[in-house]
Amino acid sequence: MFPYIVADIGATNARFGLVTGINSATADYELCELQLFATATFDCFESCLAAYHACVDSTRPVGACIAIAGFINGDRVQMTNQNWKFSVSDLRQRFGLKRIEVVNDFAALAYSTLYVKAGDLTVIHAGISVPETPRAVIGPGTGLGVAALVPTAVGWRPVAGEGGHAAFAPPKGKGAQILEIIHQDEEHVSAETLLSGAGLVRLHRALAVVEGRAPASLSPEQITTRGVTGSDSTCRETLELFCHLLGSTAGDVTLIYGATGGVFLGGGILPRIENILLESTFIDGFRSKGLMSDYLANIPIHLMKGNHPALLGAAAWFYDQELGART
Repeated sequence: MFPYIVADIGATNARFGLVTGINSATADYELCELQLFATATFDCFESCLAAYHACVDSTRPVGACIAIAGFINGDRVQMTNQNWKFSVSDLRQRFGLKRIEVVNDFAALAYSTLYVKAGDLTVIHAGISVPETPRAVIGPGTGLGVAALVPTAVGWRPVAGEGGHAAFAPPKGKGAQILEIIHQDEEHVSAETLLSGAGLVRLHRALAVVEGRAPASLSPEQITTRGVTGSDSTCRETLELFCHLLGSTAGDVTLIYGATGGVFLGGGILPRIENILLESTFIDGFRSKGLMSDYLANIPIHLMKGNHPALLGAAAWFYDQELGART
């Protein structure tokens, strides 16, 4: 089974690693040869994988598990926010691998919740996890990822979807005002329209309009940096509103999946604004669900901030599926 390649492929970055075994003392996956590539530097996934494969070819990897931000339809894979598509069988043949597993990136993140260490989590709300019930994962980055992990008769199974593209349902107040402003430019305002890197820019501009000021032209990174340092009050308010709206959407996702097993927050943005998230009204947005507010009151919520949790999920999924096939 070893070694095998694991990958976490997003619209902005492609992360790779090589799983060489499992530590007998700690049960941790032994992950090495970590590499990060910018997806914009490659015209297709095959060339990106080839760049990494060339780095580890001497180890003779026998398989790969690819966690990717996109649709998986049998043998065909299509990314959502990147113009990459490929055939799984073609990949296997081209790279001489015995087996390839392809999963949605947030499905891999959901699966990693079975293995993630407590030290790699920040408690947003302690709550009480109900055993053997679904867990939900949601995370903003280039897009907005949503998935669940559900118990079945044959073990835990991740459930991927495109929940980030569901219509945005704003809470009253500024959320509703901002939705009206953004609708002037966007026919369909999804949760991802606001809860993503590009969403930070839209929120920042809309807030300026609501408050009667000329919007500044800032990148997501500038908004994040200025908001975290407190050097720009509008950027700070943007991040606070972002967290509140994320809480509201996370509450919706939790209700849809019945995720009384817990909610896990991922993605590339939140670890950078952890302190603001902790100080924000995220929990108020999460719980404000009318008749279902009490249902959500004790559900535990954690921020995943460890190193490469999607790679961990991919490593575990590949290994567990192999064991299942052998038995």
